[in-house]
Amino acid sequence: GPEEVSMDSMQHFFWKINSRGKAELASYIAEKCGRSIIFCRTRAGVNRLGDEMSEMDSSFTTLHGGMKQKQRDRSMHKFSAGQARVLIATDVASRGIDVDDVNCVIHFDPPDDGKAYKHRSGRTARAGSTGTVVSLVLRSQNRKYKRIQEEVGIRCKFTDPEPEALEEREFVPAPPEKSKFRGKTRKGHSNKKRARRSRKSSTFRSSKQGSNRRNGRRKGKGKRNNRSRGGPKRAKPRN
Repeated sequence: GPEEVSMDSMQHFFWKINSRGKAELASYIAEKCGRSIIFCRTRAGVNRLGDEMSEMDSSFTTLHGGMKQKQRDRSMHKFSAGQARVLIATDVASRGIDVDDVNCVIHFDPPDDGKAYKHRSGRTARAGSTGTVVSLVLRSQNRKYKRIQEEVGIRCKFTDPEPEALEEREFVPAPPEKSKFRGKTRKGHSNKKRARRSRKSSTFRSSKQGSNRRNGRRKGKGKRNNRSRGGPKRAKPRN
């Protein structure tokens, strides 16, 4: 449990930030630190940060309680197998995370209390290694984070962001593999198409709008072209 986690094996940073640029900073921290987990309070927060990071072409996967079990398994496999640098997760979904070599934990949103801070932070600095824990603190969250520090037994200053103070660690993505989550169903093929589409959209962002226009009534088009009922119906009322 969280009580077993030693706060001494981690470097703790509490950075004063504004909400603007928060996602960019989180992405930059993960780029520098390598394998990272970013914690958000809500499912919507996870999805929102995921959307912002996809625009920055970051290597990430998401995990929250609103996802189907198969999606969660696929997401966890992607992170644990080293195919994604970052896991963006909620507290509840993170309960079962047991991955070694996580270099950094980022508290994008504040944890509920000291116990939750320990539990989140304990995803790094495992098996005798060291780790980095960064809390992104809005002005309105100062008091809460001070209370968390007291509960956890650490004393850290609230400073401006200092990414240069972070230890740089390389992340080499693992090549995609034929796993049990791919290729068995049609979904697997559509995921590959989606991945290709997202790669394109990071290069040409405007293509997102184009793909939205394309979705729509594909089936309908075919039916309209082949419809032959119109002729005979007009010819009938001669009597």
